[in-house]
Amino acid sequence: MKGTSLGGERPKLTVLHKGQYWIAKLQDRGDPPHAPLREFVGMRLSRRCGINAAEVEFASVGDREVLLVKRFDRHVDAQGQVYRGLYASAHTVLRLDTQTRGERQRSYVALAYEMERWCGRAGVDTGELKRELWRRMAFNASCGNGDDHPRNLGLLHRDGRWALADAFDIAPYITFSGTLAMAITRDGSSAATTANLLKTCENFAYDPTEATAYIEATKATVAAGWGEEQGACGLLPGTLPPPSFAWLAGKS
Repeated sequence: MKGTSLGGERPKLTVLHKGQYWIAKLQDRGDPPHAPLREFVGMRLSRRCGINAAEVEFASVGDREVLLVKRFDRHVDAQGQVYRGLYASAHTVLRLDTQTRGERQRSYVALAYEMERWCGRAGVDTGELKRELWRRMAFNASCGNGDDHPRNLGLLHRDGRWALADAFDIAPYITFSGTLAMAITRDGSSAATTANLLKTCENFAYDPTEATAYIEATKATVAAGWGEEQGACGLLPGTLPPPSFAWLAGKS
């Protein structure tokens, strides 16, 4: 077990688990109810919705909850040698000066453009990377994860090339404002609406018909799986209320 300089508001540390490094996210006294469980459910459902998300495990220790997230930037081989992958957050890729909302470059569209520069040189299928990025944006909007700021998204250097790092830190809010932390559209709107998701979907190699089908399928998957994932943790399916999806019908 090691202390770390990992960022974020909640206490966390790196642990050796099943022979690999994982981040243990602990429940703080000031956390909203079941914060680790909310993130566990969000991460698990994202994988059901076609997102390449980090592996997670959930545990209860007395009256406290712990979320384990497998590190995608570390690998321990059979001899115990640790290999570290290079990671560049979207904050770095977009060359942002601050974490302030409203910066023109703080958007999914801008990140898709930068991925052409970072990833395209090594023959990576940037079209598929953009599709993955759009799915993450759409999933965040659907489940109510407004913590999708530029340090919770990034690129990983793997096999000699840059590509999207595994998704992490997908934690649906108990009370969601209906806006994402990064802008969805070219004009800077971050409103998590279906209209906004469709407005720029073609920039991510999705046509509107296919994008609409993904949003509807995601809503159905989240609605069906919300209680199932809680039950798999030994908790009552109604421990966490499911998202309402009401914001998706809002105006752009």
